[in-house]
Amino acid sequence: MDTEKPAVWPGFWARLGAWIIDLVLVAAVCFGIGWLAMDLVSSLGPKGRLIGLAIGVAYFGVTASGFGGGQSLGMRLLGLKVVSVSGRPLGMVVALARAALLITPVILNGLMLNVPSTLWALVLGALLITAMAGLSLAQVYLLIFNRPTRRLVHDLVFGSVMVRAKVTEFEVPPGRRHAVVAAAIPVAILAIFIALLVAPTPWKPNLGAASGKLFPVIDAVNAIPGVSGAAVRDNTTTFYPTEGTPTVNRNLVVSGRVGVWPEEPDGVLARIGAATVGVYEFAPDQGLTVILVRGFDLGFATYSWGESRAYSTTCVAADVTCLKP
Repeated sequence: MDTEKPAVWPGFWARLGAWIIDLVLVAAVCFGIGWLAMDLVSSLGPKGRLIGLAIGVAYFGVTASGFGGGQSLGMRLLGLKVVSVSGRPLGMVVALARAALLITPVILNGLMLNVPSTLWALVLGALLITAMAGLSLAQVYLLIFNRPTRRLVHDLVFGSVMVRAKVTEFEVPPGRRHAVVAAAIPVAILAIFIALLVAPTPWKPNLGAASGKLFPVIDAVNAIPGVSGAAVRDNTTTFYPTEGTPTVNRNLVVSGRVGVWPEEPDGVLARIGAATVGVYEFAPDQGLTVILVRGFDLGFATYSWGESRAYSTTCVAADVTCLKP
């Protein structure tokens, strides 16, 4: 059989279109769950992505298996199906594992973790960048260049292939060269990340000290009743005027996540500010902004809103008079 025939292998737009349709469907389901169960998922913070992971694995895994006919909604609409390289339906375990690898970049994209160790923060950062950016770029490369099959990373790893729905017999070309290139992409990204860490740069000697000062703030804010998660970042902005001396603005931004929105949010904001001032040593002219956040992050769907106030860095009382409009 001529494997170049379009009647066998779906093209670029067919595979991409099916993915977009399925992605929109799963995002809609996650958004509905997040909105209806706001009090629960808001308190979970980034851990809510585990819910999105479970939904994504269940949807993409079950539909790709023999039980689901090898067709997600997007595949059915565009006349595609997933089978093994032997032409048989995928087993449930293989299909679920394939789905987990497929949605990894979606779940990891934008993930923020508070890790109480500079070393572990760098290690996890390297792994996240490699898994997210490396896997995403490998997928794009295979989708464009791995013709005619356009088998992606999860297809190569788990021995699956996407064909047109009416196809019953086919022969899979080797495509080893593209598989090697795809495998080299995450490795190259990891190597670049490590090289940047090893290369002498002015910011690295201060990295441990700067991040270490933030961990007590996270612990102090997390200890506040009703606050289920804290995040801290030190924003430093330098303005370079056309004439004169550059000015540097430093502002510590501390946010606390809540499940149920408090009746008096200013009181909670003031407690966050007081807890921060009590454990953090501010630099001269460094400001403090406190934020109260409610929302959900399920990976496929994210929504949040909140209120923010500036807090006096000279006031350690949990008093709303310390808040600045």
